[in-house]
Amino acid sequence: MNRIALIFILAALFNGCVTFKPDSASVSQKDYNQRVDVSSAHFDKVLTPAGKASFAVGAIAGGVVGYTLADTKYGSNENPANYKKGSPIVGGIIGAFTGFTATYLINKALGLGKVRRPETPEEWISRANSRYVLLKANNVENFRIVDGDVESSWTVKNIQDARDFSTAFKSSSSYANNVCKQTLYNSGIYRKDYIELLRLYPENSSLMDMKLRFIDLSTSVFDLYAAADLYPEANVNVEDKSTEMIAGFEDAKRFNSRYPKSQLNKKVIIKALDNSSAEEVSKMPPLFKSDFNLTEKDFQKYPTTDNGKRNYLNSQFILKPARSFSDVEFTYYKYKWLNYANKPTDILNRYWNIGYTTFYDGDDLIAFIKRLSYDPEFSIWNISRELSNNFLQEKLAEEVRGKVTVTVEGQMGNNNPEWENWLNNTEYSAGIVNDESNIDFVVYGLVKNNSNFSLPVKIDVNAKMYLKETIQGTGTWTNALLSLAEAVTGQKVSESTRDGGTASESYFVPEINRGESLMYAVVLDYGESTRYGINAFDLYKFTQEIGISDVSTQCSFNDLYLSQATIEKQEIWQNFARYGIPNANLIDAWRNVEYSDNEWQEKKVEIQEARRRAWQEAIAESRNESEKVSTNDKCWVEVYPEVNESDWDICGFSVTLYEITCIDEDGDESTHFFYYWDDPDGNDCGILSGGSGYYEEVLGFNSYLGDDGLEAALRDLCDCEKD
Repeated sequence: MNRIALIFILAALFNGCVTFKPDSASVSQKDYNQRVDVSSAHFDKVLTPAGKASFAVGAIAGGVVGYTLADTKYGSNENPANYKKGSPIVGGIIGAFTGFTATYLINKALGLGKVRRPETPEEWISRANSRYVLLKANNVENFRIVDGDVESSWTVKNIQDARDFSTAFKSSSSYANNVCKQTLYNSGIYRKDYIELLRLYPENSSLMDMKLRFIDLSTSVFDLYAAADLYPEANVNVEDKSTEMIAGFEDAKRFNSRYPKSQLNKKVIIKALDNSSAEEVSKMPPLFKSDFNLTEKDFQKYPTTDNGKRNYLNSQFILKPARSFSDVEFTYYKYKWLNYANKPTDILNRYWNIGYTTFYDGDDLIAFIKRLSYDPEFSIWNISRELSNNFLQEKLAEEVRGKVTVTVEGQMGNNNPEWENWLNNTEYSAGIVNDESNIDFVVYGLVKNNSNFSLPVKIDVNAKMYLKETIQGTGTWTNALLSLAEAVTGQKVSESTRDGGTASESYFVPEINRGESLMYAVVLDYGESTRYGINAFDLYKFTQEIGISDVSTQCSFNDLYLSQATIEKQEIWQNFARYGIPNANLIDAWRNVEYSDNEWQEKKVEIQEARRRAWQEAIAESRNESEKVSTNDKCWVEVYPEVNESDWDICGFSVTLYEITCIDEDGDESTHFFYYWDDPDGNDCGILSGGSGYYEEVLGFNSYLGDDGLEAALRDLCDCEKD
């Protein structure tokens, strides 16, 4: 029995239990021609039917062996009574499992579960389904295939279908002619595709039909002639066909070059008129000779557009330029039957161009153009009054744009001169000032008419307004601090500008004669913008000033009626330009009165004089009391000091600075400077916190000594005590 089991096992080993089976990651759905795309094609090593059976055989063989061995008695020969016998069922189960495992391991050793790439797409196809045919391969793992049984029912929707049929079944296929027939009048097949189709299927019953279709699909004269020359055997009447395809002058030239004596020349000429320029049309007579002389019947036989008629008629003036009104009238009368929408306008232009160079006075030309619309002599041209007026407006507008110049001669604002006085007064001026009225600017200049016509014009003036904000010191050291701040911060602290809006205004000139120059002026109103200034203790002045920039002008034709109000307004503007614009009132904001720098200067002098008198009176009173300042043991002023007078600027006022020498108990002398500050109006300037009284000045610092008289101030200054 063991031998029998061994035989079964060996049979399983050598009986071709595993083989490679074609597989892929994905296969697309079949399209209308049964084409599919295969992705990641490969071979998997799997069990054959014999391999699958080998597991059963191995398990059975193992079970038989296990069963047999378990049924055998074993023990000592010396004591036969002790012989034992195993369980055949358990032995059979163990043997079957062992046989199954051994079979699996053997199949695994033979390659079960392995994967390999195909050598070629054809190898995979032949193993997967030999009925399929390769169409296209990106590589050995990714390709497109088609069912070979679809050859007889192949559908053509585009050029790729025709290509795939040729690849899969060859052009010699008995069904190739069916494919070619499907390409005819197929919306998915384009003209350029037929060149490829004729190459793919050089021999089929539809060959001539495809050539004719290729020629018929030509979209230009150039393509048509090229196709006919490529397939002359098609024997197409290209001459007739090409006349329907004439698209312009170049096509007409090609036709004439191919058929110089064609009976269809007039048709070709008229066909070319619409998309040709008059200059191109004027080049046709040398090509078409007498056929270029078209008649009314020719245009009736071969209709064209208004543009085509216009190009033909305008070409006559290129071939024979008009040098007089008679030349213009001769040509238009010759072709009076050739009517189109813009013919009256063209006639006006011809008259204008001749008259522009022949009339000395342009106004005479204007009168003549108007006459064309109402004089019966010219009624044949059908020129209406409306057309004549509109035409003149356009032409005169061109004259204004090209021949009238506008220059800006100057500009001025309505700021008050007191503004500059306030700004330049560094000693004593108002704390806050501002313009009471809105900001206006006058821009004025000249308009000159360089044309030969009297013209009504409108001048548009536009300008930007900017706000200029500044900080400036009233003295050397305050400006030095500003410069230091700018150096430290790297920013322009003393001045900045920002946009303040735009304004525009128009000036109307009812008529400016040829060669004449006139003055214009406009007032640009920027609304509620105002100037203002802030005086910070006569140390710094903060200002917002207003100016205009980017002044531009534009001149245009304008014959609108001017109202009396507009005329009067413009006269006022001109007077502003001649005599100046009224000043805005500069207001002292704290006092709510009009600012006057003279009044501030007078007040300053008055205050300084009062201080000087008060000081002199104090000195006299002190000298009358004593030649010396009486002292006790703590007061060591030697004698009443001699006084050296010098001017000193304090808060914008000039004060008298005095020098005094003090002697202490050790006999050491010290020099001090002091002055008297009279502040009757309470104008505390910030650095003099005590108000009226005596002050000591030390390196720019001011110490208050009181206002109890000169002697008390000197004792305080020299650190003395009164008896």
